[in-house]
Amino acid sequence: MPTEELKQTIRARCPEVDRELAESFFTAMDEDYFSRFAPADIVDHVRMAAALGRNHAAQLRIKPVPPDENEFEILIVGFDYPGQFSIFCGLISAFALDIRRGDVFSPVRGSRVARSVDVFHVAPIPGEAFGERQQTEFAAELEVLTQLLANGSLQEARTRLYRFLTRSEEHTSELQSRFGISYAV
Repeated sequence: MPTEELKQTIRARCPEVDRELAESFFTAMDEDYFSRFAPADIVDHVRMAAALGRNHAAQLRIKPVPPDENEFEILIVGFDYPGQFSIFCGLISAFALDIRRGDVFSPVRGSRVARSVDVFHVAPIPGEAFGERQQTEFAAELEVLTQLLANGSLQEARTRLYRFLTRSEEHTSELQSRFGISYAV
């Protein structure tokens, strides 16, 4: 649970967010969450959580990680569903991204508000890119997958992801044969 001072700081920086939602966010996250993120980051997360709704189960932000413009931070704030972590990791893999680090924060047991904050530091595998086109496609696919999870269709989300991964593997195999890239297994 954050200190009262931290709560006041966050509330002051996002007065547009419903106070009850902010309070439920504070009680849902554990101590590790509040020690990991700066107040400005928590404000962003609370705002993203406030934008969630019935037809929008996740909010996404992708930004380059300086100084290496080929590394990215993928931030996903969304409702917490069974199986979503594996779906997120599979989607990241389908875009030929190597997960360098990840921080996953789910609500504490007994929390009535099931919102999670997932932060992945990723880099494209050699020969791949994660430019604007890929990021837009990633966002669209994430939206579809989280909507399936929201509707309780975990198996349908998995099947869709498996098909997406298969197309991605075919693309990677083509790159390997064209450029002589090989990966240790």
